[in-house]
Amino acid sequence: MSLATPVQALAQYELTVAGNKLPPVKYKTILADSGLVVKEINKLLFQLRSDGYLAVSADSVIFNQHKVRAFIVTGERFEWASLSRGNVDERVWNETGRSEKRWVNTRITPENYAGIFKSLLAWYENHGYPFAELKLINRKWEGNTLSGQMHVEKNELITIDSVIVRGNAKLSRVYLQNYINVKNGDVYNESVIRSISTRLKELPMVNETAPFVVSFEGGKAVVILSLANRKASQADGIIGLLPDDNKKGKIKLSGDLRLKLISAFGRGEQFEVNWKQPVANTQDLRARINYPFLFSTPFGVEGGLAIYKRDTSYIDVNLSGAVQYLLRGNSYLKLFVTNKKSSLLSTSSLRNATVLPPINDMVNTTYGLNLRREKTDYRLNPTTGYIVDVTAGAGRKKILKNSTLNQELYNNLKLNSESYQAELVADLFFPVGNRFVLNTGVNAAWLNSKNIFQNEQYRIGGLKTLRGFDEESIYATQYYIGKAEFRYILDRNSFLQIFYNQAYYASETISGNIYDKPLGFGAGITFETKLGIFSLNYAVGKQFNNPIQFRSAKIHFGIVNYF
Repeated sequence: MSLATPVQALAQYELTVAGNKLPPVKYKTILADSGLVVKEINKLLFQLRSDGYLAVSADSVIFNQHKVRAFIVTGERFEWASLSRGNVDERVWNETGRSEKRWVNTRITPENYAGIFKSLLAWYENHGYPFAELKLINRKWEGNTLSGQMHVEKNELITIDSVIVRGNAKLSRVYLQNYINVKNGDVYNESVIRSISTRLKELPMVNETAPFVVSFEGGKAVVILSLANRKASQADGIIGLLPDDNKKGKIKLSGDLRLKLISAFGRGEQFEVNWKQPVANTQDLRARINYPFLFSTPFGVEGGLAIYKRDTSYIDVNLSGAVQYLLRGNSYLKLFVTNKKSSLLSTSSLRNATVLPPINDMVNTTYGLNLRREKTDYRLNPTTGYIVDVTAGAGRKKILKNSTLNQELYNNLKLNSESYQAELVADLFFPVGNRFVLNTGVNAAWLNSKNIFQNEQYRIGGLKTLRGFDEESIYATQYYIGKAEFRYILDRNSFLQIFYNQAYYASETISGNIYDKPLGFGAGITFETKLGIFSLNYAVGKQFNNPIQFRSAKIHFGIVNYF
């Protein structure tokens, strides 16, 4: 039989700091072990050096059991008497935030001393002088003050001779040099050169197979890139299996097919065509073409056509054009104009109408701005980063009188009015541990105009907006959809997910007002196969005061193929 001894409490050290002319300092007095005591003393010395006491040292450190006494010798606090720019150009001196008055009676610290050289050298490196040398001359110590002059040797001016590409990348030289912002004849810019690899990672159609090399000779710089072609164009399709509310026990289909060609001719151009059948007898066709770096400028142009036919009710034809200012990666600022014409198709049943129908002929012209910012670690399956897309527009709406209707129905209607709209789509990605990712986001839109008809509203519902609902089954003049999605990463292009969507929408039209807070939740899987990236989602929705019905769940599956 043995008796257990009580466990002794962990020893703690009590630190006391003293010194002649020691300024007020903050430090921890109680520390768990001797190693932390040494770290705390070193931290204190760094703090004092940063305050101008360049010669500070720990004269002695005495351990007496669990009490520690450190004696600090600070020495003099060093200051600048004066610092002049010497032969440094006045423009450079001012642009780097230097001022001779700033350095009079200012304490000298390792940080500000190094900062002078760092900022000045960076300026010269970014303006054609990557081999510039900088030093402090005519140094003079008087007691604890220092005076001196800056002196720069710029050496040879360097310009860009060319960019050489090694590998099978199918990119035109003009597009590539505009994209990385390194053009023949440009003055050498170190910050631009350093960003080349980051810029190349943002391109979907190439991989950098080896670090780039810069070769200097005779005042010229040659940038050598090693690039391999990467599959970026895509063809994808989504099929929705939805319970048919009108036929018990039956299933109805919805579809969404898209073809997107990226840089087929090596100039970064994009062509996209998208066909959808959100509900039976309804067709939605969209086409878009984009051409970047027009005439070797950061501007690009875009044109689009969208045709939407809602069974036999109406058809929308939307023409759009835009000028883009290209930012980093897939980010841009866009100035656009759209012209949307909506026309009724079947009007025979409206001949004897005594009130205006919920849909009507109209023309709407909108001018606006669109800003997109995108920064993620991997575009196909991000684990960190963000995507933000903001649109704002204003224009004029003209309601057209339909000859089939009784013209008196339009008497009290304002046919011409202003129209305003705003849209926001944002996604944030946060890593949670090694394999988990939290994706939160918001999708919102707002439309304001006089006498709004059903056929000018937003259409939401389905896999890309509000999961758990039929595709584009909800009409809204404004909506706000919040998203929370938790992913378990299986591999680079595969993950499991559970998700929840909470929405609010309003439909305020000439036919009346509808308000609701629908929600949707479910789970899904996305995984990579030889044919492409396959996705399967199961979602349940709830709206108004109806109970959740799992027999009305929606199943969406699709595949994306890159080529």
